[in-house]
Amino acid sequence: MNDSQIMTLAISIVIPISLLIYSNSRVTDTRNSINSRIDDLRTSLNGKIDKVDSSLNARIDKLEKSFDSRVADLKEIVRAEIKVSESNVLNQITTQFNELKELIKAHETEMHRK
Repeated sequence: MNDSQIMTLAISIVIPISLLIYSNSRVTDTRNSINSRIDDLRTSLNGKIDKVDSSLNARIDKLEKSFDSRVADLKEIVRAEIKVSESNVLNQITTQFNELKELIKAHETEMHRK
């Protein structure tokens, strides 16, 4: 083999290998760039999710406080209604008892007259 054939053979081997190495480094660079972008996106999304989570927790806390307040108000209203009802029932029982006592006295008086 003469020098020109060796040179041709060397060039035909060296050029594809260099292109392959260059291409591989470009693929690695692209992969690193994509990974970096994915990490940035993940960080951004996590921040947004945390904000939404905080906002929802604040709304839920506000609703819980409002609900607790309304339940407490309703308890007081029910207690007041029960007291009024108990008072009305007690007054009705007392009135009926007094009427019954008067009827018994009237009946006893009528029985004594006979």
